[in-house]
Amino acid sequence: MLWISKRKAEDFYKLAMTSLKAGDLDEALRNLRQAVNLDGNNVKYRKSLLDIYVKLGLCEEAVKEAQKLTELAPDDPEIHYKFALCLHKMGKEEALNEVEKAIKLNYNNPEYHALKAEILNDEGYHEDALLEAEKAIRLGKDDEYIHYLKAEILKEENRLMEAIEELEKASSFNPSSTFYYIEKARIYTQLKWYEEALEEYEKACNLNDSNDECHYEKAIVLMTLHRCDDALNELNKAIRLNPSRTEYRLAKAKLLIVTGIYEEALDECDQVLKKDPNNFEAHELKAEALEHLGKNEEAKREFEVVYRLTHDKEVFD
Repeated sequence: MLWISKRKAEDFYKLAMTSLKAGDLDEALRNLRQAVNLDGNNVKYRKSLLDIYVKLGLCEEAVKEAQKLTELAPDDPEIHYKFALCLHKMGKEEALNEVEKAIKLNYNNPEYHALKAEILNDEGYHEDALLEAEKAIRLGKDDEYIHYLKAEILKEENRLMEAIEELEKASSFNPSSTFYYIEKARIYTQLKWYEEALEEYEKACNLNDSNDECHYEKAIVLMTLHRCDDALNELNKAIRLNPSRTEYRLAKAKLLIVTGIYEEALDECDQVLKKDPNNFEAHELKAEALEHLGKNEEAKREFEVVYRLTHDKEVFD
């Protein structure tokens, strides 16, 4: 009877591999579970099941499977790596221990060092994380992700110019991505190198003009440089692309007040208050615009709302 179960298990495994090649992960998962139910000590079946759990992002199931596999095949580094990967996604401290087991069993796999770098960085060990990232590169993982990871670590260490260099390397692997240009722009803004930040935002907008956050952030830099007309243009683009984002309208209201266009500022505040009647910043800006228009009684009422909202918040906090 045992050999019949094992033969059926192998049949389910073959069906699973066929489904996997066809891209049907759900069907592959069903067949692999059947194979494991029939032959629970088969490492091949369980490793394939673990792979699918990882691909589907089913971390809890993957962790249970990895725990069983580490009993059946304790010297398989890939099992420890995938175990660590899922533990890390779940925010478990044990992830570091598992990836270190994988590295001990196969030091030359750069993916293991990259994962260790990510875990160490998230735990606040930035210098150690940087060393692991550099090991990964030396071992052959010279790709977009590892340079982005290095940039993130360097930002944590406030080594901002080095972070920019790493973002440029990451961008060289994927030049059509706006992400790295925006990240560089944010660092330049942090450094108060506003012209350089604008150049990066321009590159991002040229690649993809439908990124509302890019237009918004560019507008904030332009406002800092007192280029009000250009900033207003960018804020209008951001609002057209995503009219539900209140911070875009609030920024526009501030800019309109600075430039003396008070009626339009009121319109923007009212748009925010339709969706969020208790937005104290919108009430505050509205009060300021009303005051400029000489509508002092209305302004006073708005200031009273601001006081009530902020006072209640302080009491609640």
